[in-house]
Amino acid sequence: MQPPPQSIEINIAKEEPMQQTMFTGTPQLTGQLQPGGGIPLGMVMEKPPFSWKQFFIGAGIPTLLLLVPLLLTLASEPSYDYYGVTEEITLSQEQGTNYSGSILTPQGMVIDYCRVTIPATNSGQSYSCYTTSNSATLWQEQWEGDDYQRSMVGNYSSKTGIMEFDDGNDYGESVFFTISFTEPYEETSPSEQHYLASDITEMMCFIAPITALVLLIVGFSTAKKALGIGGIVGLVLYPILAIFALIVTW
Repeated sequence: MQPPPQSIEINIAKEEPMQQTMFTGTPQLTGQLQPGGGIPLGMVMEKPPFSWKQFFIGAGIPTLLLLVPLLLTLASEPSYDYYGVTEEITLSQEQGTNYSGSILTPQGMVIDYCRVTIPATNSGQSYSCYTTSNSATLWQEQWEGDDYQRSMVGNYSSKTGIMEFDDGNDYGESVFFTISFTEPYEETSPSEQHYLASDITEMMCFIAPITALVLLIVGFSTAKKALGIGGIVGLVLYPILAIFALIVTW
């Protein structure tokens, strides 16, 4: 009788406990695929940020096209230094209907305007004064029905300082003569630059809105929303600047 077989020992290794794995990546949203293989349902689409650069291009270009020459027009507007003196003298009756008086032209000044004041004026009769830098003439203008008459009745010369007046009427002892002297006009800024800037401003009144409209169309047609919105702002600002430009250039 054979001895019973020896027992076989089987060593079962203890399983090590499962280590917990920590996820350190970026979580992603997933979802079911749309029929036909589209974007997974539940995926979040991020909108592109608003581009202020495109906005300022759309609004700034048409605005600056009109604003820059407008500011140049204002900055180059001609100005004149003016200083004047007005004198009233009495023309005394010399002989018959002749009246005369004297006044010297101030040094460094020229004649600006003049007028005569008489006690009474005949109906349909008026007086006008024409001046140059060193002389003045008085003219009598009279209407008789459809007839018009004009004749010289007075003159003044800065060389002699004598004013004479005689219109053929006796006004008593005296009449009054007013004359104004002024310093020569001195232009303190070049007018050529002003007129050039004014012409450019008027041209930009037509070009600026067209530019804004083009930027608006390009912006929205190429998905550059900020550029299109800037073009709208440029169109809104245009009427305000255009009205101001017309006031300045006229």
